[in-house]
Amino acid sequence: MSLNNSGVPDRIVFSFTGDGSLLRKLERARAVLWRKCPAGRLEDILAEVLDAFLDKRDPSCRLEKIRRLKRQSGRITASTETRRIPQWVKDEVWRRDNGQCVFKTPDGARCPERSGLEFDHRIPWALGGRSHDPGNIRLLCRVHNQIYARRMFGGSAEKARPP
Repeated sequence: MSLNNSGVPDRIVFSFTGDGSLLRKLERARAVLWRKCPAGRLEDILAEVLDAFLDKRDPSCRLEKIRRLKRQSGRITASTETRRIPQWVKDEVWRRDNGQCVFKTPDGARCPERSGLEFDHRIPWALGGRSHDPGNIRLLCRVHNQIYARRMFGGSAEKARPP
């Protein structure tokens, strides 16, 4: 067994059993984190979940986050428009769109996709669309997001095809 600079083993084997509820939660976390952890490795999923938990509940992590935000507050103002969609907008759009792709076929059928969703600007950021307006943001699956992007900006289907 090799140890890193902190005296902790580089790799550790974890083994435990859980019920169906835990499995469903892990599968949901994998779906939510698909973009950040595309391989869906349990190690990556658990690390992300634990980081988020500690950021929210561990006093030392919260204090460090507050310090970081205070250092940045002089450089960033609340009214600054950015491409980044604020979390409150994402939350509102997710509720409004019911966590499902909003693409509709010509006959009115809605895309059933509920995983791998992306937040999309109805009026693209490059054309002046706002990120702080929930009315300008929608949920699309990757395939339909690419279709809208090709319609708006052109480009070959080969380049825009998802991996």
